[in-house]
Amino acid sequence: MERLGLLKETKFSRNYGGILLTPTGKKICSIEDHDIIAIKGICVIDCSWAKFNELHLDLYKIETRSLPFMLAINPVNFGKAFKLSCVEAFSACLYLGDLRKKLVYYGSL
Repeated sequence: MERLGLLKETKFSRNYGGILLTPTGKKICSIEDHDIIAIKGICVIDCSWAKFNELHLDLYKIETRSLPFMLAINPVNFGKAFKLSCVEAFSACLYLGDLRKKLVYYGSL
């Protein structure tokens, strides 16, 4: 998606104001997050969520969200629960935040 100019890679910082998708998010991403997503964006960290805790990120002031039960459709983990790729997680967050028009534009779904 970055190569297509649909998102940009950035260094993670404590000043990030958007939604950070994590396996330990205290809330599930939902329509309540629409404005935050639309204005400030979504951040996914390109790593296995099984290794997320090894990153030791300071998430004190970050809006973290998790995803509800979902099955992966990527070829590596097809049909496995909670084994989504970053693109799948990003797309799911847009969908749950009621930003379906962005999905059509990005061609994610």
